[in-house]
Amino acid sequence: MIENLLRDTRYAARSLRRSPGFFVTAVLTLGLATRGNLLLLVARQAMVVVAPGLGAGVAMTLIVTRLLTIFLYGVMPWDPLVMAMAAGALGAVALIASYIPARRATRIDPVAALRA
Repeated sequence: MIENLLRDTRYAARSLRRSPGFFVTAVLTLGLATRGNLLLLVARQAMVVVAPGLGAGVAMTLIVTRLLTIFLYGVMPWDPLVMAMAAGALGAVALIASYIPARRATRIDPVAALRA
């Protein structure tokens, strides 16, 4: 019996790693999250995915601007304000894109979602 319980626990842990939607539903079902906590959880998961992409994008921008300096008028090739604004705008779009499904997830009945 204990062996079956351990097997089920390992399976649940693997499922949680693969499916963030199941994780959100499980947290809601267990009553461990309020709506605000759930929104923060989903936003954090989104930023974990977006942050490396933003970092790689800034790095590639620094490399490519050397090649494109002849097309830049009135802007320095490595203008930190422009790069910060672009990265901030992309980060804001990612947060908004993760907020909408998270808000929808807080409105569903967790028990009905687990049964489906």
